[in-house]
Amino acid sequence: MLPPPLLFVAAAATMLALPGVPLWPLWPPSASQLLAAVPAGLGLLLAVSAVLALRQAQTQIDPRHPERSRVLVTHGIYRLSRNPMYLSLLLTLLALSIWRQSPSTLLPLLAFVLAIRVQIRREEQALARLFGIHFTRYCQRTRRWI
Repeated sequence: MLPPPLLFVAAAATMLALPGVPLWPLWPPSASQLLAAVPAGLGLLLAVSAVLALRQAQTQIDPRHPERSRVLVTHGIYRLSRNPMYLSLLLTLLALSIWRQSPSTLLPLLAFVLAIRVQIRREEQALARLFGIHFTRYCQRTRRWI
């Protein structure tokens, strides 16, 4: 499995390489830029909030090794989402898709979601083994979103 940041870069590069076929030819480019700023800003806010929560808990951030987690982080943004970092990457790709105004950019976005869902399942299995009932309860009260 490729690391999630690499999956993100691959999806973004593919989106930029695809030919732009505007979905709304009469929609001015400035409108798509303004509309794209919403998910991009939300994605940035989620990413920063997630990193700060993990650092505050003094646990690792590397998603390739969930078994190295020392603490189950359930505060901050993790009270609202079990996967805010992945959600932030998805929102950033959505912003790029909106900015490009091309339906073809939805294909790499979908591929990213499918690949990340595999990563999330793998991580959650490792966290369930590591934190047991605490993780199960966390999953019962907190949504995954992806």
